[in-house]
Amino acid sequence: MSELEQVIKNNFQKILKVKGIDYKKFGKIMKWDNAYAFKICKGQRNITLFNLEKITKALDLDIGIFFHPNLKVKREFTITIKGVEND
Repeated sequence: MSELEQVIKNNFQKILKVKGIDYKKFGKIMKWDNAYAFKICKGQRNITLFNLEKITKALDLDIGIFFHPNLKVKREFTITIKGVEND
């Protein structure tokens, strides 16, 4: 797995955890089979850019959030990026 794929997988899993979305709920949101949703959620399948765009729309996120290597997500779904100060 490339470094970029690992970053996307980690960020995706952080976001799902904080939003309280398991693979079954994710499958329903995306209208995908549970087996496929499970593999995506666990990082066992690569997410295509097409599907990444669909995921961001379904979860109401900016696609760029998946690519940041220092993403930290809090329970209130506040997203902070290490080294970047909020105004």
